[in-house]
Amino acid sequence: MIRIWEGLDVMELAPVIVLTYKRWGHTKQTLDALANNFLAKATDVYIFSNAPNCEKDNDEIQSVNLVRKSLKQYINKFKTCHIIEREKHLQCNDSICSAIDQVFKEYTKIIIIEDDIITSKNFLNFMNMALDFYKFNLKIWNIVSYNPYKLEIEQGEYDSFITRSFMPWGWGVWKDRWEMVDWDRKREHLLEIDFYDAKLYMPLFELAIKRDIMKGNQYMYWDYIYSCSQLRLKMNTVFPLKSLSRNIGNDGSGETERNIENRLVQIDFQINNDQQKFNFSDIQLTDEIAKEFANSLYYREKRSLENIEAFNKRFWFYIWLSLKNKNISIESYFLKRGFRSVAIYGMGYAGEILYEDLSNAKVYVKYVVDRSNFVNLNGIIVHSLNDELENVDVIIVTVTSSFDEIKIFLTKKLLCPIVSLEEVLFQCALDNSDKVSFV
Repeated sequence: MIRIWEGLDVMELAPVIVLTYKRWGHTKQTLDALANNFLAKATDVYIFSNAPNCEKDNDEIQSVNLVRKSLKQYINKFKTCHIIEREKHLQCNDSICSAIDQVFKEYTKIIIIEDDIITSKNFLNFMNMALDFYKFNLKIWNIVSYNPYKLEIEQGEYDSFITRSFMPWGWGVWKDRWEMVDWDRKREHLLEIDFYDAKLYMPLFELAIKRDIMKGNQYMYWDYIYSCSQLRLKMNTVFPLKSLSRNIGNDGSGETERNIENRLVQIDFQINNDQQKFNFSDIQLTDEIAKEFANSLYYREKRSLENIEAFNKRFWFYIWLSLKNKNISIESYFLKRGFRSVAIYGMGYAGEILYEDLSNAKVYVKYVVDRSNFVNLNGIIVHSLNDELENVDVIIVTVTSSFDEIKIFLTKKLLCPIVSLEEVLFQCALDNSDKVSFV
């Protein structure tokens, strides 16, 4: 269904929250771009200025004072401009969430940008129109303005699409949706999340959620907590077909490390885009395209994906070791699910440990599959990728970084369930959570 937005009373425009700290150069670019928006003069703006992190750091104090002094030049750039100077320094989560909570005392919808987000001239048009268009669609969680992905579809018919990913580089939300977030990250709520959805739409968070369930009580960034509720409630995000914002904070001056490759530049971002009306739709990305989109959205740097995979591998070995220390065998996972005969794919370090764990268990390892011809496991059958494979009760894939591709390959050869080693460890830990604590 495609509908065209046909009008919005300026009295109904959402206020804009701008979060600033000590980067005046970035803040100036952000506010200049916002002030250049078509709807700037009709918009109420709330600028939250965070306090210095250390009272003894003179350079930081001077940087914050420069920001606060310079903000005053924007008083007349908008319908109203409120500058809120924090008396104490707030960490990222408290800074963002408390600002949103404060403004929601007077409004039912808001738009949020941080001090390193440059917006196009029609950013406020799109955000306000989308907030108005989708306000009664209770399956829509939020509206965002950043899109790094060029969709290979017919363009011109509509200006938005729907998926379950999220990126807070210029976004809008309604008060009723914001109040649905479980900021306490209750364990029972995390367990309600569909991990297929998590891996498909928010791959950066999929294993983080499992780690959170296992360990809990960790400091987690607000957008992770916010996204967990979105996944649990199966709510969607509206994205523009072409990006309406650009991140300039990947220079090492803020929370993120410096991105030497400058991979955050959007394909279609045009700061002086003159389009003022938009066609909105209920078109949702297919799973295949949603996966490609999510990967482009979250894995913006090669090193970030490599670091995440290395961290996850260390974590799952920690879980495995914790189970062993409590004399809990991994075979309990298989026995509980009626799996008696298994096969192992991938005989690297993890595969060898798994085989050793199961060699004296009630679970029978019928064969292993490996690319190498040099696997020697005391007479166990070793198949190459090209061999015919006999069905077993389940096959465990230890090469978890390529699990999706391997699963597709194996489903063409086998009819049995195919699971990753990480999933086995996760479920085994959950099955025995009354016996061992990972917190």
